[in-house]
Amino acid sequence: MGKLLKCQLVNADFEGAQLEGADFKKANLTGAKPTLGKLESIQLQGANLRDANLPGTNFEGAEYDKQTTFPDNFNPEKQGMVLRFAGQDLRVRTRTDAQT
Repeated sequence: MGKLLKCQLVNADFEGAQLEGADFKKANLTGAKPTLGKLESIQLQGANLRDANLPGTNFEGAEYDKQTTFPDNFNPEKQGMVLRFAGQDLRVRTRTDAQT
């Protein structure tokens, strides 16, 4: 999936969409309906999901940060989402990397 950085997707309907790996950083998804969509491993840093209809959506491995806004009573950790910080190196370090 491609990059959808800073897109205005207010009230968008993603029902049944396969959006794994999409980059929604800083996108406005207010009121979006990703119901039953697969949003696994997507990037949501800085995205606005306020008032989005999220029941039944698979967020396993999706990334967010402290600027990401969610609907009231939505718990990203319980949904399998991962908190990332700006500038965090996400590469897996190997033994060879550690020696250099």
